[in-house]
Amino acid sequence: MRQQSGLELALDGPLSWSFYPRLGVRVEDARAWLPAQSDEDDAFAAIERAEVSLALAPLLSGRIAIDGLTLEGMSLDLIRDEQGKGNWEVLLERLEQKGDNAEAALAPASAGPAMRHDADVALDIASVQVLDSRIHYADRRSGLDITVSDLKISGTNVNPVNAFPLKIDFLIDSAAPGMSSDVSLQSKVRLGLEDARYVLEDLTLDTQTRLTEFEDQEQALSLSVERLVAEVANGHYCLD
Repeated sequence: MRQQSGLELALDGPLSWSFYPRLGVRVEDARAWLPAQSDEDDAFAAIERAEVSLALAPLLSGRIAIDGLTLEGMSLDLIRDEQGKGNWEVLLERLEQKGDNAEAALAPASAGPAMRHDADVALDIASVQVLDSRIHYADRRSGLDITVSDLKISGTNVNPVNAFPLKIDFLIDSAAPGMSSDVSLQSKVRLGLEDARYVLEDLTLDTQTRLTEFEDQEQALSLSVERLVAEVANGHYCLD
């Protein structure tokens, strides 16, 4: 992990394996620090429990099918400094530089070219769950400070070709401006990773927002969208 990404990784919990009816591995109490951090600093990222399992039947024919992916108690601290540089950028730069080497190091020695480079295989996941997680974002240049907590994400049949159902619930708190909001989002999502084109169909968004200056008042928002197309590469968005 240190060689390929620069992250310093600590695994303080048990490592658990399962072989039947699914091949899986489970990690508990994992923490990671950025290259500029020391182990005395708060971890850049932490996970109380991470678990991944593979379906056995496809393995017999040489295919990888991820049966389930679960992250519980994830914590992530994203900070942009006074010059506008994010603390995560050094990690992305390092991964980009090491991309080819990391792929070769992580791929099984016996794997053929198709298994190493087929993006469809890597993103064919029967079930994805993120539970009780937190993301903190602070921009020291603008003063923006936001924490997303109680984050829950669930998706099934996650893949880059066909639309799949996705549900997201979280509580967002902001110190500046002072507010808190309960957010619930549900949609069918189509990922266009190659051309950065994302389509959300049958989207529903519900929020309950409270402003610090108006303690007795609550703002409710309910939005129903037939189709939202986001072409991130050219900054084009279309809402029906």
